[in-house]
This record gives sequence, C-alpha cells and structure tokens, in this order.
Amino acid sequence: MTLLLLLKITMPVLSWMNHTEVTVTYKPEECDKQTKKGDFIKYHYNGTLLDGTPIDSTNFRNQDYGKTYNIVLGANQVVPGMENGLMDMCVGEKRRLLIPPHLAYGERGVSKCCKKSSKYSCTSQFNTIN
Repeated sequence: MTLLLLLKITMPVLSWMNHTEVTVTYKPEECDKQTKKGDFIKYHYNGTLLDGTPIDSTNFRNQDYGKTYNIVLGANQVVPGMENGLMDMCVGEKRRLLIPPHLAYGERGVSKCCKKSSKYSCTSQFNTIN
C-alpha cells in the first residue's frame, strides 16, 4: 500500500523531469510560420533558478543590452531544454519554460550561478525567423 501511494505521488514529478514544460503566455492571433529545426531565429529570454535567482538574460548582458540571442534551431547552440521549448513558436509568441537538470546543465552545472542538478525557469519571446 505504501509503495503504491509513493508511486502515485512521484509519477507526476518523474514525468516533468523527462521534458521541458512549456506554458504559452502570449500567442499572436495570426501565425504564418512556426519555428522548426534548421531555422535561424532571434529571441529574447530571461533565465532564472526556480527560486527566482537570475542566471542570464538578453535584457541585462553587459554591452549587449537588449540584443537578441541568435541561434540555428537543432544545431546544439543552447541547452536541449531551451531548444525544445523554442520549437513551433510564432513570431511575437511568449512562453515560460521549466527545464529539468538533464536538459539544462546536468550534474556538472556551470559557474557559480548555475548549480549542478538545478531546474531552470526561462521566459522567452520569439522575434524573427530568417
């Protein structure tokens, strides 16, 4: 009985750990094209730990204040969880992403701000597809 109850409680947690959780916070009425693998995209983002501690942001980078982050989707230029969360977006769309550790910086972490095995929250606004 105890094992069954434990499984019921932990299953939602385990399913979240397997993928990036995407919440669309704004979607334009018109969407002529969605992002896909191979697209060169430009977007803004704010990355934090789940407790709200800032990690990185296109809005607060040193000399690049307000400059978009530019990547080719599917080229492994960002952590897998971010890349997954940017797929199928419309220009102008906004999303909140919850990224589990194995799709972010994993066991190794990165510098002092990105601790090992941390879950990350990102808000992103997609700007353009080229």
